[in-house]
Amino acid sequence: MASLREISTFLFEELKISAFEDSSVNGVQIEGKQEIKKVCVAVDSGLSVVRSTVEKKADMLFVHHGQFWGGGPPIVGPHKQIVETCLKNQLTLFVCHLPLDANEKMGNNFALARYLGLTSLESCLEFSGKLLGCKGINSKGGSAEEIISQLQKLPGGDAPIVKCLFGPKTPKKIAICSGAAADGLYKFEAEGFDTFITGEARQFAYHFCKERELNAIFAGHYRSENLGVRLVGERLQKEFAIEFEFIDEPTGI
Repeated sequence: MASLREISTFLFEELKISAFEDSSVNGVQIEGKQEIKKVCVAVDSGLSVVRSTVEKKADMLFVHHGQFWGGGPPIVGPHKQIVETCLKNQLTLFVCHLPLDANEKMGNNFALARYLGLTSLESCLEFSGKLLGCKGINSKGGSAEEIISQLQKLPGGDAPIVKCLFGPKTPKKIAICSGAAADGLYKFEAEGFDTFITGEARQFAYHFCKERELNAIFAGHYRSENLGVRLVGERLQKEFAIEFEFIDEPTGI
């Protein structure tokens, strides 16, 4: 068991949450119990995920995509139901968006790079004054198709992997930026990569890659962003001796 304050302080320090400008309201978005025995982690905070967390008798839900962005939507309809369910069950909703993409220990991008066996890892791809992505060397020598096969093994349901493979069959330097970061392709010269991995596909990528002999792999938004929350859950379990469970609800996107 640990207090909400202890866990919140730990997450702010480890994920460097305060250092990021973000459209997401990061940190505790909905406050519940002050003593935490079990944490569920998930990519999204939809109503079905919140209800699953309650069914699993967790005290806190840690997610990448929260409920409040900027000013936040009106608390009506499904949004009201989510807030109401959390408050009724004293469930804390803790959110970490961009800081969880960038973090070298628990972040989505470094986790994906390690999962693919990349070496000489470095931060890359500046956004709002911070480097969010990760780039590394394909030391294992896997082909682009083998890398895609490896990505398909991650949780993600039936979400298709879209590929624009106009670069080397065996990538040398790979850059990764999870989610909806296709614009990172524009940085290929500055960052020196021949292959780019992100979540959601964009129309411009086909001709952009074809004309510049680059590879782009769009692994799916959900598939590219579930490693980070699981690493956070494992870390909280280790640091505070609390139970954690991953709620896997792929969006197909």
